[in-house]
Order: sequence, then C-alpha cells, then structure tokens
Amino acid sequence: MIGDNIKRYRNLRSLSLRELASLVGVTQTSIAKYEKNEVVPDGERLLSIAKALSVTVPDLMKPTRVSRHLEISYRKTSSLTVKKQELLEMVVDTKINDFLDVLYLLDEKPHSLKKYKASSTMEAEESAKRFRIDNGLNELMPLFNLVSTVENLGINLIYLDDVEKKFIGFDGISQSIEGHPFICLRENSNLFRQRFTLAHELGHLVLDIPDDADEEGLCNAFASSLLLPKEALFKKIGEKRDSIAWEEFISIQKEYGVSIKAAIYGAHKYGIISDNKFKTYNIMFNNLSKNYEDQIKSVEHANKYKMLVYRLGEEGLITESRFQELLGGVDSCRII
Repeated sequence: MIGDNIKRYRNLRSLSLRELASLVGVTQTSIAKYEKNEVVPDGERLLSIAKALSVTVPDLMKPTRVSRHLEISYRKTSSLTVKKQELLEMVVDTKINDFLDVLYLLDEKPHSLKKYKASSTMEAEESAKRFRIDNGLNELMPLFNLVSTVENLGINLIYLDDVEKKFIGFDGISQSIEGHPFICLRENSNLFRQRFTLAHELGHLVLDIPDDADEEGLCNAFASSLLLPKEALFKKIGEKRDSIAWEEFISIQKEYGVSIKAAIYGAHKYGIISDNKFKTYNIMFNNLSKNYEDQIKSVEHANKYKMLVYRLGEEGLITESRFQELLGGVDSCRII
C-alpha cells in the first residue's frame, strides 16, 4: 500500500529512483524495496519521503485506489519515447479517474452527444455547420470561447500543464469512458494551435466516421470549418481576390481565434486566392518570428472540474487532503 503510493507520486513528480533516494538521503535500492513493499519505511523516513514528494504522510498511507481500467488511445509520435508514453498514460489515467470520482460523488449522469455523419471532407464541413446551428451559433459568428462551448455540451475537459515539455509529440485524446465524454489535451503556449486541437478532438467525439475513412483528415476539416466557416471568410475578404492585405489576415486571426496560416489556407481552399498567392503568403508567414503567435496568450481555461471539486469541498463530501489532491497541488501536471 505505502510502496504503491510512493511509486505513484514519484512517477507523477517525474523523479527517478536515484533522484528520490538523493532527496531522502537513502540508497536507490532502499527506495526500490519501499516501492515493492518489501520494506516499510519507519516514521522518520516516511516523513522525509513525503516531504520530497510534496505530499503528506497520510497521503502515502491511504489505501491505494483501484483505478478503473481505461483503454486510453491516442496518436503516438516518434518524439514520445516508451518511458514518456508510460508516464503520460499514468498521468492521464490519474486525471480521468479523479474526474470520474468527482462526477460520481455528485451523481452526475453520463452525457450523450449528438452525432454527425462524415465520410468526406464536404460532409465534415457540413457537420461543422450543423453543429454551429444546433448550438445557437450562426455561420458568421466567431467562437469566442471554444472551451466554454465544449464544457457546456457536457464534455469533461482536462489540460495537462507540461511546463517541462515531457510530452511533446502528444496533442490530445478524446474518448467516452463509462458514458462520460472526455477530451484531454496538452496545454500549448500557442493559443491558435490549442483551439484547433480542441476543435479537432471535438470532431472525434461528435463525428460518425466510417472505419475506412481518413478520420484525422475529416476531424481537421471539421475543426477548420468550425473555427472559420467558409461563409465567414467570404464575408470578411470576398469570394475572389487578386491580393489580400496582411492586415486583413491579422483581423481574421484576432476575430476568429485562428492562426494567420489557417486564414491563408482557408482563402486558398475556397478559391479566394490563386496557387501563386497562396505560396507567397505562406512564405510571408514563415518569415515571421517563430514565436510571433505564441506571444498571444490564451484566456480560455477549463473550469468545470475545478468548480465541481469546490462544490464537493463546500458540501463536506471529501476531506481537505483529498480536496487539495483533486485540485492537482501535488502532481507534476495540473488541471487548469
């Protein structure tokens, strides 16, 4: 029990056996024996371990939670090593299990989402249009706060704060678990990439895609059309242009919360600009400072989970220790 908790918190803090041993002042072998429950640390040693892991002694002594078995699926890239994948899956598993605990304590019922058929790019774009209409958004209206839109659908949204950049190569997952829809994303310093990734993962949840179709491509088409509909682009810059001022792209970026590159792509895709102009504008965008769009900070934050945890605390349904843990104070990744 104690050993399992030591290992869990050590992994969540991204500490190796050697690093924890150094902080505690014991050998690596001793920590390994503690984690295997071969040796139980005495009171003084347990206090040192708790301090090193930024938890309390009761946290280390509580019964190990039997986690629900989650089949977490996501797109893996070469930059995610096996060790990083294991850590990522452990963190995501912990976050989703915590969220499910909160939902069940408050007797939150599973939420079903309306599905939209999409077997082609055209159908995916049409699905984005119908999604907007179904949620009270006309074809010209910017999605000012996509996070709120997603959470108001009953989707449980988790952001992993990856300050140490351990999970580069992971963008997000979307999955329905025990009837509860979840989207888990790596927090991105680029607001526009973060919004697009969220819209893409939303596509995975709401699109009904045939097995033999290009699911990633269709979710990209859904995301692009959801954030910047064709009708909105026509309204802003017209249906045919020989040239577009850079300030017009910046205006679209600010109003619709999409990258300048996405606006250029949309203008080309819908035949507003020629192939040559498309290449020219892409070169202009690539000549911008690499962190040009990273400097525009997000004001969209997931809020549902935090509000539910505060409610649990106020109603006395969880202990203070559990309240602090659920808010992520001891984890290397937090829910914001």
